[in-house]
Amino acid sequence: MILGIFAAVIIASCGPTASTLDRVAPPVRFGDLRETASWCPGFRNDWWQTIDRLYAEYDRDLDALVASRWDALAVDVSIARTEGRLPTAKQARAQWAQYQQVVRELGDRELALISAIDHELPIEADVFIALLRARVEFRRACGMLCEPGEQLPGPLEVLALDGRGEPNRDIAVAATAAYTLLCNDAREAARTRVDCFIEYCKEKPLAQQVGREAAAGVDAVAEVDAARRAEVAVDDALTSGYERAFERFRVSMLHQQTEFAQAIADDAKREDYLSRVDAFLYEGVRSVPAMRSIWQVGRRLLERSKDATPDKLARFDEIYQRALARQAALRPNLRSNSKEARAEAYAALVDVVTPLRKFLDAEVGPSGLADKIELQSLAVAAGKRTAEQAVDALQSTDEVAADARPVEPALFPGRDRGMQLLLGAPLRESVLLSLAARLRLSPEVVRGLVVVWEEARDALRVATEPLTKEIGEELRALGDARSTESESALLRRFMSSLRAKTERVRALDRAANERMLTEIARVAGVPSDDERIAIARVELSLLCEIGADRGMPEAEGVGGLTAVALVNPFEVVRSMGADEGQRATSESIVHARADELLAAHREARAVFELNIRALLGLLLHGEFARKRGEIVEREPWRPRLAGMAAAQLRFRIADDLRAAQGDMVARAYLTRLRELAEPTIEPQRSPAFGRLDRFGAGIGMNAAQRAASDDLRAVVAELLDQADERRESALHALLRWRSQWIAVGGVDSRERWRELARVGPTGWLLRSRVDDADERAIAQCAALIELDDLRASDDSPANDFPLNLPARLRPYFK
Repeated sequence: MILGIFAAVIIASCGPTASTLDRVAPPVRFGDLRETASWCPGFRNDWWQTIDRLYAEYDRDLDALVASRWDALAVDVSIARTEGRLPTAKQARAQWAQYQQVVRELGDRELALISAIDHELPIEADVFIALLRARVEFRRACGMLCEPGEQLPGPLEVLALDGRGEPNRDIAVAATAAYTLLCNDAREAARTRVDCFIEYCKEKPLAQQVGREAAAGVDAVAEVDAARRAEVAVDDALTSGYERAFERFRVSMLHQQTEFAQAIADDAKREDYLSRVDAFLYEGVRSVPAMRSIWQVGRRLLERSKDATPDKLARFDEIYQRALARQAALRPNLRSNSKEARAEAYAALVDVVTPLRKFLDAEVGPSGLADKIELQSLAVAAGKRTAEQAVDALQSTDEVAADARPVEPALFPGRDRGMQLLLGAPLRESVLLSLAARLRLSPEVVRGLVVVWEEARDALRVATEPLTKEIGEELRALGDARSTESESALLRRFMSSLRAKTERVRALDRAANERMLTEIARVAGVPSDDERIAIARVELSLLCEIGADRGMPEAEGVGGLTAVALVNPFEVVRSMGADEGQRATSESIVHARADELLAAHREARAVFELNIRALLGLLLHGEFARKRGEIVEREPWRPRLAGMAAAQLRFRIADDLRAAQGDMVARAYLTRLRELAEPTIEPQRSPAFGRLDRFGAGIGMNAAQRAASDDLRAVVAELLDQADERRESALHALLRWRSQWIAVGGVDSRERWRELARVGPTGWLLRSRVDDADERAIAQCAALIELDDLRASDDSPANDFPLNLPARLRPYFK
């Protein structure tokens, strides 16, 4: 409760500013080079060895630049933006200069890499070099116009959704020209955005000051209304300035994409491409492939329905054909020179899919199913699923999100997440059941102990619940306007009372834990200092100091505690897949550091409490100032990092395990630590890597094929092993960085990790190297074996690339 209140106050007291000066396009990565090469006819795979060597040099140079320039810009701008702190016009200009320096230096390194590749490759690589340079410059120019985790719908980004086909020189040359021409328009749009933002930083404070002066007069209702209108006008001017600048760029993209489409020889593919362009440049419009996918998924769902009839299917088909005809008639108007005609066509095209959706909602149900069908159809249109698979997913009740976090332990009765974090989590059931398993207690004995545990938990709840309620009441009373005490005196009194009550709760928790351990030792017939009992005692003691063993937004955003510092290392070694002997040895190794673990947790708790005091003092000062009628600019809030020693100990344990049991056990420990602390940190592996792995192992080959390919498969297997080593090293470096970096809002999904360039560039760079490990290995293998000869069970090509849907852009007709 207490931390929830703090977090709620922080969120409620601020709103994001309109700054986009932390949107920097991330530097080109190896996967970008491979993907660009796939469009270029005549690209020779034996060039990859040279490219890889030059890329490695380029990548090493990025560390210093990111740490010295980009990180500082991202932290300064993103924290201020999140907290609603608007810079002055002078500060905004300084941030713009800083932004330009970062962009320029990143761009210089990218172009130096491309020039070095150009210098060493033969003239036959000119198409590849030209296309790569144009795409890199386009993405750099567009950096401020989209989030770092997104890509704008450029020619090849859209064409890839229809399948790559054979590399075509006309398409590569036309794409190069389109990207080159769009760069200037993108830079102009970005510059206009910055000018609008600097003007906003100048005008907004003036409007706010007028509003405050007007509000000082009790009877000045008209003045207050006028001031509010002036402030709204400033906001509206910024929004419309942003929209107009982006609209010019969006229309330019529409024209350039239309010109590029002339290079697509196949009429049907050209039509699909242009309809996709319309869909991405006019948010809400569906492309022809998207409409087709909605129809395919919806029809297959109707066929499976128990009420399916030929008449229903025929009516659905008729609705679909009418929608296609209406769409074909309206789409040319999107390219009209008349703004009114474009606006009318856009409104009508957004509504084209409505009859299909209404029919599906009425005939298949339940309500809202059409939304789910449309979401599944996106995967079908992108080639990630068949219509049959999409319907299976719609009808399945067992699908689990890929980014789902591990199930959190149940809360102790009477304590919410924040209160448990602050006071402790006693009598943790999972710890006690693990102890029972290690002691090999029979099911009957365990059932008896569960009864004892439930009684102990209920008794402890009764004893501690009044104290937790008192803490909440004292917090609510802290800002009482009737108090005559000073802010500092109030804060000292509250923190003193809080420490006394939390220590009292911890004393009761420790006593309950010890009684439970004593009872388990008694029924197991072992002494209370048995190592297995001692291990459980340490685990429960850690949870008494800080009541969490998983990452929590409250723990990080308020207390400065990252997830790695909280994860129970005993749980890591128990669940890392080791055999019984390795597990027992690993637990003993962790237990040898018990005193250090407890000391590190106490140190983390001390910093955690200092963070609470600092934040509470900040909020209390603002509350008292408001009650006095003063306008106070809230200071920026950033908790101190807590638990650094605790996190470092988790990594030292890996070194201990490596010394005692070898690298395999240490790697298993680090992998499990990563899964528990940051379950979404690891990018998914490329399908091509999996197919190469199958080839290296000879899976799916007969004896003659295996014998004939022995030498080649050995080389491929060695390259993949090296990639595994590089990937593991990159993940380890990323987890170390994450353990010492406080996320401004959490990083709890793969999407958030991809967007990390905006708030934590070093983390983004480290994570990109995880992908690089696979991409570089695939390129090296491509120099040895024709990847297109490797087929998956679904007959898709082995050298496919992830399809990242571009951002959908909204038109602006005002």
